[in-house]
Amino acid sequence: MIYFFVLAIFALGNDVFNLVPDSIPSSDLGLVLIFGGLGVILLNRNANFRNCLNIFGFFSLAYLLLIAAHASIASFFYQQSIIDGLIAARKQYYYLSFFLFAILLSDRDRVRTTLDALSLVALALFFLGMVNYFVHPIFYHKWAEGQGTRGGITRGYIPGMQVIVLACIWQAYKLVKHTRISYTQLLYVMTLLGAVLFRQTRGHLLVVLGVIGLMLLINKRWSILLLGSLVLFLGTIALSIYTQENLIVSAVTSTYLDISEGEGTWAGRLRQIQSSSEQLAETFWTGSGGITIRAAGGWEELGTTLGLIRRNIDLGYFVWLKFFGLPGLILLLVLFAGYANHVLNIRRVVVAEDRELLGFAGYYLLAILVSMITLPYLTDPGGILLTCLAMAIFASRSRQTALS
Repeated sequence: MIYFFVLAIFALGNDVFNLVPDSIPSSDLGLVLIFGGLGVILLNRNANFRNCLNIFGFFSLAYLLLIAAHASIASFFYQQSIIDGLIAARKQYYYLSFFLFAILLSDRDRVRTTLDALSLVALALFFLGMVNYFVHPIFYHKWAEGQGTRGGITRGYIPGMQVIVLACIWQAYKLVKHTRISYTQLLYVMTLLGAVLFRQTRGHLLVVLGVIGLMLLINKRWSILLLGSLVLFLGTIALSIYTQENLIVSAVTSTYLDISEGEGTWAGRLRQIQSSSEQLAETFWTGSGGITIRAAGGWEELGTTLGLIRRNIDLGYFVWLKFFGLPGLILLLVLFAGYANHVLNIRRVVVAEDRELLGFAGYYLLAILVSMITLPYLTDPGGILLTCLAMAIFASRSRQTALS
């Protein structure tokens, strides 16, 4: 029952992976589940809240208080009511999922089962993405029929890419921790990596390859590194016969050219930085309150200036600073400090199973923090859920070790 409940929250937080029309308020229903779950826990006299009393719990609660403060800032800057600001920022309440996960997934077996279940969801999403691309569009999304051309082919759309990235890193970590090479596990990892490669989101692809490579180097799994590289090389060579380009090489070179020459997707990002820099400078000490601006009629209703202030895509850290200014920067430092402290203390953990889960959480949270260069993991409901899951693993496994 717990696993279905958690998976339902992930599905709703990701808009049911675009399998239902946008008119259905999926993310709002996810919040209903989170509030309902926390309400049941609060009514339970035997509930244990010790896993919530840590730096990650502080980060989550402080962030929610910051959102409330910014609803007040928005009422001052943009002449809207505080209630409107709180409604506009309601997706940020997904940070309450940290407390839910820290309590419900306090058992290591529950954590493993949840991660394995999310991996099966990732495989299903890849399969549905193939159906959507090669057979008939099934997703309710503007990119369901393709998103331009990259690497010589039309970019296919797969929803829930953040879940696929999590699954790929989790399954790769399990492969690394096996005493011998598991070819079944290797096939699992390569399939999920194929999903990341097929979607061609360069940020996800480069981060996944980088984190898995780091994982193999730190654990000195040279045979897996060699075999995995060979399989990946042969796969991309076979695919390049169809696309006329090597997708991995294309991802690296196109990223470099876009950044160095200000072209492609980076052209839009640079324009956003230029147009929003003045706003960032003016509101740095308090933050702009942009995330709490309510746009009931869409971006056009806001006008050009407010639209840029409210915009929340493709520039993770810059957008975070634009929204939250110095208070947001302090919160980021709190998150970095909590991450660094837990990673540095993993070796002191006595129980091997806890060390492994903490090790995975370390690699995955690293992937999130690097991805935040471009992707809004910390302000998007799907990314927030996965960030809270990683923080909850750190909190619960470290706490259990301290108690043992």
